[in-house]
Amino acid sequence: MSRPKGNLQPTPLATRLGRWALALLVLGVMVGGGAWGTLWLLTPQNVPLEKVRIDGEIRHTRREVLQHTLAGRISGSFFSLDLDGVRTAVEELPWVTEASVRRVWPNTLLVQVHEREALARWGERGVVSPEGEVFIPDPGTVPGGLARLAGPDGSAEEVVEKYKWARERAAGGGFGITRLELSERHAWRLELEGEMDVHLGNRDADARFERVLAHLPRLREDGAVQRIDARYANGFAVQWRPGQEPPSAQAAAEE
Repeated sequence: MSRPKGNLQPTPLATRLGRWALALLVLGVMVGGGAWGTLWLLTPQNVPLEKVRIDGEIRHTRREVLQHTLAGRISGSFFSLDLDGVRTAVEELPWVTEASVRRVWPNTLLVQVHEREALARWGERGVVSPEGEVFIPDPGTVPGGLARLAGPDGSAEEVVEKYKWARERAAGGGFGITRLELSERHAWRLELEGEMDVHLGNRDADARFERVLAHLPRLREDGAVQRIDARYANGFAVQWRPGQEPPSAQAAAEE
């Protein structure tokens, strides 16, 4: 008995196998193409990083230092660049409090820098911000005319708050503060413009300073004051500069 002639119809199993093979082939092409495309994008020669733009109000960080820091961290292509590594390196610079780094298509890296504000000098080498953060920058970048603050380890925030208050109170009487120190025994000492030392002690420092301020205009008229010791319950003692004639006013002012 002869077989019927004509086109042979594929079985359902063969159809399914053929479809699976085609799907695997297409998937393989897609995966291979995707990997090749990724490698192509990560190759510096294909998508190079050509520009670095620095934004922000940079007043203290030296431009050459910032450029050197960036040069040491920038490598790879536009897409392979380690943005977190660049940001971390910039934020390690003393004056920088925060940095953000992002890509700008097609070939630029944008670096935005935010600097700390200098409120005063701290100790021998440091600078302190209005928030009480102490950092140690290059001495050549520290602005002039800053007051000097000092205190035990961990006391920066307390000293800063006291300085802000005392500076505002002294300014009302036409005086400036050039130094404020907190000792290990928690005693306060400050220096007014004109190298006038004021010792406030470790009790009722605010009230004692207010008492001194109330008498300063008269003391300034009488002569050159070198030192004021306000560590008394109801008054203070005044030491005049060498060669200064004793004033008519009393050396101790009572409330």
